[in-house]
Amino acid sequence: MPRKRTGKLLETEQLNVRLPVELVEDLHRAAGKRGWPLSKEIRNRLGGSFSDDRMRVKDPALPDLLNQIRWLSHLVRRHYGAGWHVDGAALSTFKEVIGRLVADLPVPAEPQAEAKHPPALVADVIYRGYIAERREYEQTGKLKTQMGPTVASKFAPEPVNDDEPRGRARGRK
Repeated sequence: MPRKRTGKLLETEQLNVRLPVELVEDLHRAAGKRGWPLSKEIRNRLGGSFSDDRMRVKDPALPDLLNQIRWLSHLVRRHYGAGWHVDGAALSTFKEVIGRLVADLPVPAEPQAEAKHPPALVADVIYRGYIAERREYEQTGKLKTQMGPTVASKFAPEPVNDDEPRGRARGRK
């Protein structure tokens, strides 16, 4: 809870924290690369750690998957001497190993999802929405906080009426 000082409610509070010299140097370098103050770098990194904690609660398997992807990225870089984002062959290899990693994920025994839309359709809708939001962010610098809960339902195919003869267009008599 923000403290009151001199009758004003403060948005931030100053803390004194001891950190290892090497960590402080890393923070200075990171802040310099982004062109912002050290305090902002520390706030963003600390806030991100809480975001990671919330992610672990919502999706406990995701941090492990992300670590595996990081490790595969490291192995690709080690093999090619360049990162997947700067070398075409490294990118092709990275895509291949990530595809294999995802293909090897265990399939849950019991379905939990309420949506009954085909996975390819849902993936298409999610990815299109993601790309649109990413482009908007690149243009405006503003992130959307949430996507609607039933995005796929807007693009779901109309249900087929099996009682209707197949030769005529739906809705016509």
